[in-house]
Amino acid sequence: MAQLMAQNTHLLPYIYEQRSWSGEVLLSSGDLAKSLLKTVLECCKNTYVVIDGLESCSRRDRKDIVQTFRQIIESLPEIDAVRCVFLSQNDGVARKDLSDIPTVRITKDDNRCDIEMYSTAKADELKQRFGPLDSVGIDVAKVVTAKAQGKPVKEVCSPKLP
Repeated sequence: MAQLMAQNTHLLPYIYEQRSWSGEVLLSSGDLAKSLLKTVLECCKNTYVVIDGLESCSRRDRKDIVQTFRQIIESLPEIDAVRCVFLSQNDGVARKDLSDIPTVRITKDDNRCDIEMYSTAKADELKQRFGPLDSVGIDVAKVVTAKAQGKPVKEVCSPKLP
């Protein structure tokens, strides 16, 4: 909400007033938060909401988060173009909670090349800044890529012994 309000500063007096009437020092009431979120999203155009880390929430909280955002976004006119994406690790609970919305499953194989390219570029930047990094036989880019794929480091490099 803070990010959306920074783009819609005309809402600040209204949000402040609503929070003041609630008597809460911090926004801790779920109902008030949902109401304010709906108001803020109603004033947004071409907005994308990304909710990441749902697997870190309790099952009850996860269901509440998904239902709240779905209800708010589905109640808005389509012309407002507010879209929401939920990101979560693929576990049985998440699959069940998100089963009735379109899903894209990304596996470690889908992004291996991207991770390898990125880590190679970053390793090259580090080499330019600090000098050679592979003096002990460790290729930083390969280590990063392997760890992102869930592989142990010892499978991808063996340090040079004197």
